[in-house]
Amino acid sequence: NIFGLHLTQTQDLSTAKDIINSNGGDWGWVTIVIRLDQLDHQTWQDFFDNCRKYHLIPIVRLATIADGDNWKIPQESDIDNLANFLNSLNWPNKTQHIILFNEINHGQEWGGEVDIKSYVDISIYTSQKLKSLNPNFFILSTGLDLASPDQSPNYLSAETVYQQIFDYKPEYFDNIDGLASHSYPNHGFVGTPKDTGQHSIHGYQWELDTIKSLGVKKELPVFITETGWPHQEGINKKNNFYTTKTTSQFLLDAYHIW
Repeated sequence: NIFGLHLTQTQDLSTAKDIINSNGGDWGWVTIVIRLDQLDHQTWQDFFDNCRKYHLIPIVRLATIADGDNWKIPQESDIDNLANFLNSLNWPNKTQHIILFNEINHGQEWGGEVDIKSYVDISIYTSQKLKSLNPNFFILSTGLDLASPDQSPNYLSAETVYQQIFDYKPEYFDNIDGLASHSYPNHGFVGTPKDTGQHSIHGYQWELDTIKSLGVKKELPVFITETGWPHQEGINKKNNFYTTKTTSQFLLDAYHIW
């Protein structure tokens, strides 16, 4: 089952499960964030036990803690805490999927300003730490904002990010097992399923082509961990978006494409 949903909290599982494995699906996916200040063993073990019960595969995205408007930059000691905690849990699947942080081409996601070198260093450390504890950890790259401009230090474009990673430490790509992609219908979330290129639901293909052009030979499977269309209807109507009828059809069209 290629379908999954992004949860905001572990208790969302009880309602999400019926959507993810509907219409005959089995072993769909859930993505969820784990924060440094949320390492309660019982909470997460219950979540994993329920994933096993409901036949769901978790993808866990690593996060630190909020510091004002920014997310703190993870330190090696933070990674040690996260890695040891995650390894202490009984996972529902043999392969244990981890995403390395979030849209690090936004300064707010990385201590206030984009710093590709520190992201690369901590990511390689994280991957090697997790795999030293358990080789079944499967490491996904950070999902990038593919529509981000080059406005350092607050933003970097995805193209610049991949170029800087490759120039600094190309072995970064040897330390990830898959590509997490935020292939949104941009700009403004009003693209259509027929659009192609970096700012479309085909954004992951642009990413694969980009890193291949840099010289990365590793074949990376793709996990689209964020995508979708906002809709008009809601507490406050937003007429710049499509209707729910259109967005639901777009999503069906997108799944046929993927």
